[in-house]
Amino acid sequence: MDIGDENLTPQERERVIEILKTCDKAIALSDEERGRVDPRYAKPTRIYTIPHVPWNDVGWKYVQKEKEEVIAFLKEKMVSHVAEPSDSAYANRWFFLRKPNGKIRWIQDLQKVNAVTIRDVGSVPHADLLAEDAAGRSIYSVCDLFLGYDEVPLDPRDRHLMAMHTPLRLIQMMVVPMGWTNGVAVFQRAMVAVLKDFIPDKVEVFLDDFPIKGSVNKDEAEVAPGVRRFVEQHLTDICAVLEQLDDANLTVIGTKSRWVVSTIKILGFICDSRGRREDPAK
Repeated sequence: MDIGDENLTPQERERVIEILKTCDKAIALSDEERGRVDPRYAKPTRIYTIPHVPWNDVGWKYVQKEKEEVIAFLKEKMVSHVAEPSDSAYANRWFFLRKPNGKIRWIQDLQKVNAVTIRDVGSVPHADLLAEDAAGRSIYSVCDLFLGYDEVPLDPRDRHLMAMHTPLRLIQMMVVPMGWTNGVAVFQRAMVAVLKDFIPDKVEVFLDDFPIKGSVNKDEAEVAPGVRRFVEQHLTDICAVLEQLDDANLTVIGTKSRWVVSTIKILGFICDSRGRREDPAK
């Protein structure tokens, strides 16, 4: 895990590890540990459409040497309840892209679904204002939800719209897919419902990434040998946020989240105790 950036004492680092172990139900390291949002916070997503005629598009023409990898990937998605067998009258195109780490990314071509979907007018916060509010804090953590959209289920009544031909058979999505026109609004609404008690003082939600903001004042008085007050206060906030995620049956990805650091990158800005500045890498 990514803990600290040379800003912690050895005792504080051990304290961070202790807190994360206590709240480990909300931290996933593999797809098998990924959560699925509790319907108390977000009901399964409906897809409302205008009148239309079903379409039947062909699947992806992958090269033969990739066949085993593609089939293994699709089987994994069915085991983890991301997709399921279908008898739909619809079929969408799909393909894979190769990630920098060599793994494959599954892309569904949802242009035809999007063309008939009634738009949800929900939106995300203004990036500039969100980064401004995150600036000037003594300490931060950044949580990255594990395969975020995969944690928001589709209503069974509408999954047939997300079907596709594959080497296994016709399958359909069980969760909100990336690229669906209402996906952003649906996901943002779900995350706000889960974390509303922490917004805006402790947390700002932007889809599946959100910072946990420490105090503005850096109180360096020790509350235990080698553990400063502003660090301990931030750990209390981390624990509360992770417990809330666990209550909602959501998980953050342990290998991508950053814990108890002095500087974060968020939405094209670098934020630290001095304020914010544009990220030159963007």
